[in-house]
Amino acid sequence: RKKRKGNRKQKVAPQVGAEYKLYRTPEKRDNDDDNISQLSEDDVDHVGLFNDADEIAIANDLKKKEADSIVHRYGRHVGFSKEAIDEKEIHASKVVEDANRLADAEGAQRVIGRVSAQANLECYVLKVLSETLYGKHLAELKSEMGKGDSAKRLKYMEPPDTVIVTWVQHMRRPVNVEERNSKVPGRGNSHDYIANQLSGISSVMSQFGGRALRRTKTLQELLAQFNKEDESVNRRARAQVLDLESDLDIMYDTLFSSKSGLPHWKKVKLWTQFLVQKHTISRASCVSEHCPLIEDIKLPPHPSSYDEQGIPMHIKLAWRNWKGRREKVGEPRYIAIGRNLVRPKFCPVLWLMRWLELLARWDITEGKIFIDAECKTSRQYRDQLKDLFARCNGGEGSKLHLCTSHSVRRTAAQWAGRCGYTLDQIMDIGRWKDVRVVKFYLGAGERDYLRALSEHNGRDPLASICMIKTYVIATE
Repeated sequence: RKKRKGNRKQKVAPQVGAEYKLYRTPEKRDNDDDNISQLSEDDVDHVGLFNDADEIAIANDLKKKEADSIVHRYGRHVGFSKEAIDEKEIHASKVVEDANRLADAEGAQRVIGRVSAQANLECYVLKVLSETLYGKHLAELKSEMGKGDSAKRLKYMEPPDTVIVTWVQHMRRPVNVEERNSKVPGRGNSHDYIANQLSGISSVMSQFGGRALRRTKTLQELLAQFNKEDESVNRRARAQVLDLESDLDIMYDTLFSSKSGLPHWKKVKLWTQFLVQKHTISRASCVSEHCPLIEDIKLPPHPSSYDEQGIPMHIKLAWRNWKGRREKVGEPRYIAIGRNLVRPKFCPVLWLMRWLELLARWDITEGKIFIDAECKTSRQYRDQLKDLFARCNGGEGSKLHLCTSHSVRRTAAQWAGRCGYTLDQIMDIGRWKDVRVVKFYLGAGERDYLRALSEHNGRDPLASICMIKTYVIATE
């Protein structure tokens, strides 16, 4: 960790001012402080300590709701005290760091995630564990923060292990079926939600305290228990798989019908994103905030690699980052995708060339392929795709309306397996680290494959659509 941190390039400190509206006004802070005493026990589950309806404006008009916290507000307005280090420099560096991260969509997600997690922890501690040492520390921070220039600098206190464990147990308590895995701050109780909250707390501790959250034996046992319980309960609720034989036609007809209400360029963009995600077995973020750059695209150099209309038989896309990438961030990793000559309307190369042609008409020749004013993060793409699935009428027995963006990744993995790709090849293309996930996907796909063969006289019906033609380029 220290080595990676030392090799990072130093960012230029932005001018913190009107462009980065990170801070509440004094009136807002006073109102927030007063409201904490009015929270009921139920409110603790649903809101962060300073979670209100305000939106913060960040670069490129990206807007997100921010749940602020005592620790972050104190750090910005007063600054934590550390021995043998310039206090003012520490204070300024934290402010600049958050401002710098909020300048782009990916950084904003990280900042808001960790601040929200810290806010939820503080809300619980002040309502339930206010008499603990950590609860009194938070109350003191809040008190000193309101004194302006006369405030004294206090040392940052890490939340004790016992407080973390108690909070985790509180989050895990049973909720209604409708609320399970909900995205309401402070209310989710799934293993993944709790793990994300702990990740946010760990980031805050690293930011202010210098070390990450300790995964004690008790905490590890709790998380392992939650994961095992969720594995058995939610196995059937995992992402629904697309029926490529029928669903692709339904999706295409629904999207490009006059009733969709979308302009043609948005239809082309969404369909291209979907096909690229499917053919590269990618996450939704890989075709949104982490999508390839236009200037990194490579077309075949030889004329024989083009058809009569000038469309290439394959195209190379480069990913410089993706979720979970820790090493060689920024270094391009090329993946080549091939033509679908059987069903052109399902061909990722053909649609990608059409989208690039539209971008060229708008004089857009560099930058991320699929990023625009209305789609800057994976959330926007996921919502657009989910809306398309919801509008599809697949008839009786169809589960297309239950699909999500992750259904595309799961379906693509099974599709590759049916096309003869090995486990290692699928993990390499899809950039998986956990072999268990891929094996689970492929196991379910194998059962569907055998059933399809029995229903079509030993012939795979997907052959009438297209066989996957994707491979990773080791060196470029």
